[in-house]
Amino acid sequence: FFDSLSRGQCLSMSVLSSKPNDETSGDTETVLKNAETPICISTFKIVALIGISVAIFVMTGQLTYMFATRTQRKAVQAQDAAPALGGGIHCEFTLGAICIASELGVLHRSMETWAASGLLVLAAERLLFISGGMAHVNASTLRQIEAYGFKIIHSEKPVPIGTGLRQLALQASSRFMLFLEKDYLCHESAQTVHQELALGCSLLSTPSAQVVRYRSRSNPGIPVLTSVIQGNEMAFAKHRRLTNFLCEQHFWTPFKDLVRRQGSIFQPCGNGSTLQALCVWSPLCSWTNNPSMFPVHWWLATMEKTSLGCERQNTNPEAKQDKGRQHHCFEKSRMLMEKQDWKHPYTVAILQRGLFTHDDPAKYSPTSQKWNMHNRQRHTPRLQLDMGRSNSSPVCVYSGK
Repeated sequence: FFDSLSRGQCLSMSVLSSKPNDETSGDTETVLKNAETPICISTFKIVALIGISVAIFVMTGQLTYMFATRTQRKAVQAQDAAPALGGGIHCEFTLGAICIASELGVLHRSMETWAASGLLVLAAERLLFISGGMAHVNASTLRQIEAYGFKIIHSEKPVPIGTGLRQLALQASSRFMLFLEKDYLCHESAQTVHQELALGCSLLSTPSAQVVRYRSRSNPGIPVLTSVIQGNEMAFAKHRRLTNFLCEQHFWTPFKDLVRRQGSIFQPCGNGSTLQALCVWSPLCSWTNNPSMFPVHWWLATMEKTSLGCERQNTNPEAKQDKGRQHHCFEKSRMLMEKQDWKHPYTVAILQRGLFTHDDPAKYSPTSQKWNMHNRQRHTPRLQLDMGRSNSSPVCVYSGK
């Protein structure tokens, strides 16, 4: 055979053919017919045909692989990338949550609402900081939380919330972070979530604001601790240590009234609409652990130093004797305005609608709310209004350490 090929001679091959049998109705009779069919193929043509066949096979395989890889890559990118929000705004943010190890059940309840409202699919990254170690965490609850796509960071010992925030900021790969504690639910529609996140991102993408608050104004949940100033807001503005509570009146005062009565404090911001958001300088609007969004690099540059200071205080034996001082170091540093980082006039944006409702049945149910409020007052400064010392406006008296 190969000797014939080398000489370019013709080969004879048997051909298998079949034809129908006309004498049988509907049957086909296979007829084997040996036919000598000459086929003349030169060695060069054989090699060329084989080469072309191999090339086609290889190219087909490569194209198939490239197409499959590209399709898979696009699917992964579509899943991981932050989608464009309302108005064509592309907002890439990390969802950063904080929880104590013993309260993961409360967190899972909140995550169910985050998923149902479409919030989770909008986050480019999901991080969870667990304070207090993992040894006693319920394995089933942990698996349910991991199923929502959160990367878990944890500390073996309980740490202040500022430490958790710092760890989330250091791990975040997105430009912005949406910060949530474990007991904030989202009952809004997917469309509302889109709109509110788009508005926040647009504010943070310009010099308009450095922090956007996301606690719902119409349904903030309980407690709203600053409601003690309701009806006496401007009296609080006269006290140096209490002016940073002034913006909290937005929970019970319509935006249009805030702008009309206190236009020098509450200024409209956000896409030219007076009803979308109000911006307030930070000396009149304290840092809060309520839901908020902020640029990650800004938070680290502005507040990391205070967070580290609270970490050092957390390891101080004297500080450990005062649980209120130990666990609320980060918040009190903002509230009392004793740190330079929050004295600088940053801008806090308060959204007209907001998204999240505070709801922790274990701490603020009808049967436990009174007890918890009493204990909070023992560890935080008490705000008292003395109505009898002046014939004009109420006088604010600050008492407590």
